[in-house]
Amino acid sequence: MGDAEFVADLLETFTTDAPAMMSQIDSAIGNADAGTVRRIAHTLKSNSATFGALALSEACRELEHVAKEGHLDGAPAWRKRSAPNTSAYASNSAPRRQA
Repeated sequence: MGDAEFVADLLETFTTDAPAMMSQIDSAIGNADAGTVRRIAHTLKSNSATFGALALSEACRELEHVAKEGHLDGAPAWRKRSAPNTSAYASNSAPRRQA
């Protein structure tokens, strides 16, 4: 596996995993599970920063901070800040494999 293929695999994993992680965050918010919100937001923050999805990373940083404090006041609004950025990023950054 060459470097370009490895990076494409990582990007494909990110574009697949990020929406699932966002759904997990939504569920955890609905269950008032600040610990799970913090853990997943931390992971998604780092992953999105790695791939240049900086608006998503910033939204996750804010959410992680709120959850770390043990409360989720205003947490549902995070989706409004993050979802449009994720959709645009995923469509513009989808890995393109060579045949």
